[in-house]
Amino acid sequence: MSVTRLTLTNGELEIVILPDMGGAISEASYRGIQFMARPPRSAIQPIRLGDEADWVRAWNGGWQPLLPNAGNQYLEGKYPQGFHGNASQVQWKVEDRTATEVLLAWHDEELQSYRSINISSNQITVSGRLVNLSNEPRQFSLTEHLVFGDSLLMSQVKLETNDQAQFMELSYDGTVKGALFKPWAEVSASDWSAVNRSTPARLGLIKDVGPLGVTATGELLEVRVTWDTENLPFVWVWEEMGSTQSEPWLGEYFCLGIEPSTTPHGAGLGESLRTGTVNMLGPKEKFHWWVALMVASTSVEE
Repeated sequence: MSVTRLTLTNGELEIVILPDMGGAISEASYRGIQFMARPPRSAIQPIRLGDEADWVRAWNGGWQPLLPNAGNQYLEGKYPQGFHGNASQVQWKVEDRTATEVLLAWHDEELQSYRSINISSNQITVSGRLVNLSNEPRQFSLTEHLVFGDSLLMSQVKLETNDQAQFMELSYDGTVKGALFKPWAEVSASDWSAVNRSTPARLGLIKDVGPLGVTATGELLEVRVTWDTENLPFVWVWEEMGSTQSEPWLGEYFCLGIEPSTTPHGAGLGESLRTGTVNMLGPKEKFHWWVALMVASTSVEE
């Protein structure tokens, strides 16, 4: 499967973008150290309206938008959605490109989305816009599927955020367990602040993080994710450290997701409709958001 690769370089930061595969940032390295998740095998051709296993097998790793669905298939209505949304693994058109920025566009299902990816010497900034082109309200969900891996997870990683942020563990399928939110300071005192090779497969939800976002610090690198908390009020924390043995994981995936989202669960549009948490975009209405990833070295300079 031939896939277009665009490389942006600015000083010590380099990224690879796949416009044909959901506009994904599939690779990122700082001072030569790779820190985005990469799958253990070659990706297959995406399957339209596929399930989770189909999506994972077609995943090229890294960071992409889950749009206009984030989570399980939703096969109802005028525009049925596969796992993680129909825009997440299809071709985005390259509208413009410079040495440090790419502008991508997706236009389908009476929706239009633009995605700007810009890099400085130590930061990746993604800015997005979604427009409802129809004359009817449109339900949607959006999650920035920002997943770390590779050299960042070679050692234990410490997670930090605002102590007053609120945390809730979700079921691994993204549904709400029924537990209440607890202060991050309380759950971080247990094991949620540390990610290592003995961490079980799990998914959590954080809200009220504030302007400092979430920081993940490993032996070689520190990454800090900040975002538009007004329009993306939640963040999913996904940890898959080779624990899931079933298909399609087979104990081979090592991922840490820090994923800003519109949605307080990871179970898709069907769950949003069931729980009354669906996002609506009015006729001709626009929705904007941004996410920034700052990276720094934590190793001792020679």
